[in-house]
Amino acid sequence: MRRINSQTSMILKYLKEHPAGLTQMDAITMFGCTRLAARIADIRHDGYSIISDTEVSGDKRYSRYRLEVKDEN
Repeated sequence: MRRINSQTSMILKYLKEHPAGLTQMDAITMFGCTRLAARIADIRHDGYSIISDTEVSGDKRYSRYRLEVKDEN
């Protein structure tokens, strides 16, 4: 496993604790991260499954990223 930068580790921790996920605006506000898609790619590269949902607000479209939760049953 490669070394994870601090933004990536903070984002992964957030996704683990908040099943509703994270948007680009959330990432900018909370972590100062302007390249959320790149950090998500890093997390996926480390073996985590991230779901990307497209949301619409008025005429704006954006992604919400969330960690896929495996069913233990």
